[in-house]
Order: sequence, then structure tokens, then C-alpha cells
Amino acid sequence: MTDQLQKTIDRLQDAEYLHVLLETAPVYGIFAGLLLLTVALGMKNFRFQALALGLICIASLTSYPQLANRKLAEQPVLEAKSAADGSRIKAQTELRDSKQWAYLSLAFACLVTIATRKAKVGQIILGLTLVGSIGVGLLSIWLHIQDTEILYPNIGSGPTPRAEVLPEKLPNLPSKLPDLSKKLDAILPGSG
Repeated sequence: MTDQLQKTIDRLQDAEYLHVLLETAPVYGIFAGLLLLTVALGMKNFRFQALALGLICIASLTSYPQLANRKLAEQPVLEAKSAADGSRIKAQTELRDSKQWAYLSLAFACLVTIATRKAKVGQIILGLTLVGSIGVGLLSIWLHIQDTEILYPNIGSGPTPRAEVLPEKLPNLPSKLPDLSKKLDAILPGSG
């Protein structure tokens, strides 16, 4: 167990691993925050809205350590790749660097939204932050797709197996429900 803990600590200090670990944080964090914000708006709960906006803010800010560690880890990766892949990796790093303003803007917008939530302009700022969150979330997905196409050249280059999210055939639940009903009647008479 201590070996695993030490290895984990070592990896968290490795720029290449930290870059990979943080790469999808903006994607998942922003969209999870949007989902929570939607629920919070429906509940009209300000604290829950602030929590969701805080999550979006933190997720946006993770793009900075991700990019910094990507730059630190880039040279060893370039040495292991072909020249063509190396130029694509450098171009992608420059592209990510040029898009950092979007993440910083979204983090700032979240903080302004929390601060002005009860003001007259609060609803307008909230709407703009929602739109901005969707835009930056989509930007994050697009940047991640670009990275995966470099690392996994088969993605998007031709016919690939269709992703499986759910099994093709779901279990036949209705046939099992009557048995469950009989067992419930045996435990709790008069429940059926």
C-alpha cells in the first residue's frame, strides 16, 4: 500500500502525468457545473447556484496548470514522436495557449455573477455566464478532440467501431416485477 501511495505522490509531481490528469477537468467540470446550475436555478437556491458557479470557475482555472505542465512535458514527448507529430503537438500547444483568455474570462464571469446575483443586472450577467459556460465547455471538447487525434491517429481517420454506451438489449425487467410483488405481499400483507 505504501508503494502505491508513493508512486501516486511521485506521479502527481510528474509534469506529463499532471497534464494528462488535468486535461479533461475543464470539460467535465464546466458541464457538471452547468448541470448543477440548471438544477439550482430550478430550485431557486442561491447557495447551490454559487456552488455551481464556483465549480465552473475552478474547472476553468484548471486549464492554467494543465497548460503549464503540458509545456514542461512537451520536449520529452516530442523526442518520442515523429517530426510530423511533433509539429502538430507544438501547434496544438500554441492553440491551447491562445485560448486561455476564454477560461480566465469564464472564471471572472462566474465570480462577477456570484457577486451581482441579487442586483438588477444579476439576471443578465447570469444569462451571459450561462452562454459563456456552454461556449467554453464546447471549446474544451474541441481542444480535447484535437489532442486525441494527435495521440490516437485512428480517431476520425476512417471507419472505427461505434462506441457502446448502453448494452444493445436491456434486461427484461417487467417479467421480474410480478415476482417482486408476490414477495412484497408475503412480507407486508395488504401492500399489493
